[in-house]
Amino acid sequence: MIMSTSRMNRLAGVAILPIMLLAILVFSRSAQSQKELDLPAAGVVVVANLRAESLTFHDLGRGRATTLVLPGPPHEMLALGGRLYVTLGRADLVAEVDPGGPGILRLLHLPGEPHGIAERDGRLLVTLDKAAAVVTIDPASFAETSREPTGDTPHVVAVSSHGTFVTDSRDNTVRRLGTPPQTATTGELPEGIAIAGDHLVTADNLSGTLSVFEAATLVPLGTVPVGKGPVRVVALDDHRVAVTTQGTPGLVIVDVSRSKVEKQVETPARPDGICVAPGGEHLGVASNAGATVRFFATGSWRGAGSIPAGDGPGACLWLAAR
Repeated sequence: MIMSTSRMNRLAGVAILPIMLLAILVFSRSAQSQKELDLPAAGVVVVANLRAESLTFHDLGRGRATTLVLPGPPHEMLALGGRLYVTLGRADLVAEVDPGGPGILRLLHLPGEPHGIAERDGRLLVTLDKAAAVVTIDPASFAETSREPTGDTPHVVAVSSHGTFVTDSRDNTVRRLGTPPQTATTGELPEGIAIAGDHLVTADNLSGTLSVFEAATLVPLGTVPVGKGPVRVVALDDHRVAVTTQGTPGLVIVDVSRSKVEKQVETPARPDGICVAPGGEHLGVASNAGATVRFFATGSWRGAGSIPAGDGPGACLWLAAR
């Protein structure tokens, strides 16, 4: 039987309608899933503004921001005992800050360009990029008590039950401090470090990779390509990390237990610092080029608004509400 052209067109039109409705429904659901979430409303986000030489304190619950001017460019921050400790690299200083003021309480002159900072047994560990050392500081006296030698440019430091680890960035190694120390080869220019459960991870800036090691032994477990210019990496749980990449601006979620990229999320230009909410439900990414902090809901990784920062934000830290 030969069907007329007009009848075929009518049937085709009837067939197209459900397909069009289905496409509209799928598009609507997709658009709804990508809808911007509300801005987080709990905690205080502290942003270290490198070029502005300041800290910005964003009280998300009160919707209020305060700026503290510093005597040098801030690099890394650590919260300990109700205080903030900030490395001011090119000023050769470490600052003790009262976040409630905010205000500077004390300054420690520490030649050698202090950069990375961590806590070990209630004391501060500070890396000196230009002095190839890690310094231990007593918070009570705010004075150096000891130092340990490292390789070239010990950029960042991390501590867990498995030990104290430092990236010797210009040696392309990661080091476990101790007697004797132990080292392992990373990718090129490891700039970030994180410990996720039993995994030690470095973000290798020039290689565009994460290097994954067994933290207890420093045995290499794998290398994960994440894109150009990984800068910072933080642990999300015992097997996942988040890393910022500056080549293609983004946040990359990696399951280091399987050496597998789980998710890639677009961010504003030159993403740098990563801060995780105290409850873990949100994560913030500081944009060095955009002078903002962009928020995401962990799990869905949907956007949840942005807040302004000062000029050249680098590190960020998310404190519980005061």
